[in-house]
Order: sequence, then structure tokens, then C-alpha cells
Amino acid sequence: MRPPRILAALGAPDRGRLLIAIGGLHGNEPSGVKASLEVGAELSARVDAGLELGGRFVALAGNRGALAVGERYLDRDLNRMWAGVDLAHAEQDAPGAGGGPRERAELRELKTEIDAELSRATDEVCLLDLHSTSAPGAPFCIIGDAPRNLDVAAAIGVPALLGLEGTVAGTLLAHFGAGGAPARRARIALCLEGGENQSPLTVAHHAAALRCVLVELGIAPAEAFATLEDDRALLARASHGLPACVEVLYRHALARGESFSMLPGFSNFQAVAAGELLARSDRAGGMDVRAPFDGLLVMPRYQGRGEDGFFLGRAADGAPA
Repeated sequence: MRPPRILAALGAPDRGRLLIAIGGLHGNEPSGVKASLEVGAELSARVDAGLELGGRFVALAGNRGALAVGERYLDRDLNRMWAGVDLAHAEQDAPGAGGGPRERAELRELKTEIDAELSRATDEVCLLDLHSTSAPGAPFCIIGDAPRNLDVAAAIGVPALLGLEGTVAGTLLAHFGAGGAPARRARIALCLEGGENQSPLTVAHHAAALRCVLVELGIAPAEAFATLEDDRALLARASHGLPACVEVLYRHALARGESFSMLPGFSNFQAVAAGELLARSDRAGGMDVRAPFDGLLVMPRYQGRGEDGFFLGRAADGAPA
């Protein structure tokens, strides 16, 4: 079933900070939509009971067409279209115009909603882009190296990946963080990878993070959420023993049409050694793919679609941890 575009819209647009949560930019990652609906309903009930919010919370569904069929995308990866000619086409084409990838209409509608919220914002604005991975492992944030991004990531309490947003072009995170939309105030931009795509625990991680961020930004008081301490404990357990920050140093990009297969059993933040066999590819007639250095493996690809085979990083202090 295709979800509505607007999953939640609570609080006055001209008061306090603004949090925009996006779920399901990839259609095989539904947990962000489920968590947004859960937290939106919870907060709405508190508002109906008399709670006054200190800011505004808006949650939006991303690739609605792909979500309806459970595919990463229909024609194009929506989270690679937030720059260049794709963004220009989305801004110029009239609604309902034919031609081009079906994701172009998704991009246009989503950008319209985001821009409308940003144009009314009178305080700091924050994007929380909710994703999941095809591999198991701990939740983590992807952020730019800016103090406020680090502050909000710390409030979530999971590892923060630095440098990854600069290795992949056309993401919503980069577009928003670079100021590629109207806003009069400072902005915070985070992507939260909540866990494995179809795991119920991923929904719990996303919902917990939403509550933590709403409280951190002063949009909702801590007492609005009866589970807040449990949420914090859940996220702390999920990332126990992992470094607070990991710098991404390598992206294994896939060529168009390349057949790529990760070896089974890898998970996020698994330590691998230089030269360790990670995957096999049909590139150059068939080749083994090995780790270029000792490090931490992030987002090994165990799904049929996607342009990234895996990423490799190290703890921010230089140790692979």
C-alpha cells in the first residue's frame, strides 16, 4: 500500500525549531515510515490532551511508489537525484508531466513539501533522514563534520560516520546540509541507518531516535514520552563497544551492470584485515574483491540494487577498533 506523503505535521510553523523526518527514500526500507507514524500518533495524542509543543515536527514519506512494492526504487535511486540535472528537471517540470523516471515526480513532490516547511521556519531546522541497511549490525548516523550535527548525533547516542556524505553524489543529506533549499536559519542534517531493512528492531531504533531528537531540539519535553529512558538505553545497548566516530576512507563503487556478490556473514562495523576476501565481481572477466586496508566494514551490500558495494573506515583516533 502506498503511504501518504505527510506522515505527521505537528506544531506551529513559526515557533521554535523545525524537525523534518524522512522515511522510505528507498522503498525496501519501510522502517522510517513505520516509526514516523508511531511517534507522530504518540505526540499527536499528547497534543490533543493539552501538551504545547516548543517547535514543529513534520514527517514525510519518500519514494511512495517504491514503498508500495517494496523495491529500493522503480526507475532511479531517489537518494541520488538531489543535484544537477535531476533536480533541475524536477523544479522545471509541471506536476503530472510525463517522461523521465517515475522518481522525478516523487522528487518534485517531496521537495515541494520540504521547501514549504523551510520557508516558514524562524529557528534552527533539522533533517533526520531515516534509512536501513541490507546487512545486520548496529545503528549509526551519517553526518557532515559540523558541531551541531555532532551535537544531535550525540543525543541519539550511536556511532557517527564522518566523510561518507562526500563520497556519494546527489543525496538528500548533502542537498539539505549544503543549503540547497530555502531557509532563513541554521540547519542540521543527519541520516540515521537504523539497522537491517526488515527487522522490527530497526523500527524501534528509528522511533527511539525520533523521540531523542525531538527532546534534544526542544520541540517536545522529555515527559511527553514515557519510553524515553528506555529508548536511550536501547540505542546505547545497540552500539555498545563501538567507537563514537568513524571516518569513512574508502567506497567500493559498482559499475553499471556489474554483478557483485558479498561473501555471506559480514555485518556493519565488522573489523576486516587488509587483503581479506570480501566479495566477488564479474568486472574484468571475474575478480576477487579484497579489503584495501585494515578497517571497519560499513554497509556491505546484500541486495540486488545499489551503486555501493561497501564502505571501509577507521575509528576517528586512527585505530580500526
